[in-house]
Amino acid sequence: MENALKIGLVLAVCGAAVVTVGLTGCSNDKDTQSGNSTAGSASANGQYSGATTIVVADKPLVTGAPTLCSPLPDSGLVINIGQNTADGRGVVLKGDPPSVEGVELANVNGQYVSYVASTPQEGWGATVTKDGKHYSVKGTFKNDHGEVTSYQVDATCS
Repeated sequence: MENALKIGLVLAVCGAAVVTVGLTGCSNDKDTQSGNSTAGSASANGQYSGATTIVVADKPLVTGAPTLCSPLPDSGLVINIGQNTADGRGVVLKGDPPSVEGVELANVNGQYVSYVASTPQEGWGATVTKDGKHYSVKGTFKNDHGEVTSYQVDATCS
């Protein structure tokens, strides 16, 4: 039950962020980006232009996936990974310097992996480092056998 609640919360956070970005982008013809935007103009126009690699337990899961980085009004950022929305992979960051609000890796070797900062669980966590337009999210989750497993998401927004 806890995992189902957590999955629902991550999907709600990611979904709300995507809707917010979409509505903000469609609200008027004015340019709403500032000079400090964390995503490039191609991403602001809704085009997948960056690249992401996901590594789980030191094994590549996804390499070079198309990436869409969408700034949020509160200095946050949504990083959508892959163009197949059924995969449901993404990261939600907040603030500057950024902190991890949520990570959704979808199906990892038969287990649905997601992390939500507001609902901490033992063995689960995530941190982020930012270098220009490159974000490295490192974290851990408990697999179905109760073992703590590491993951890393390296995303470049263009």
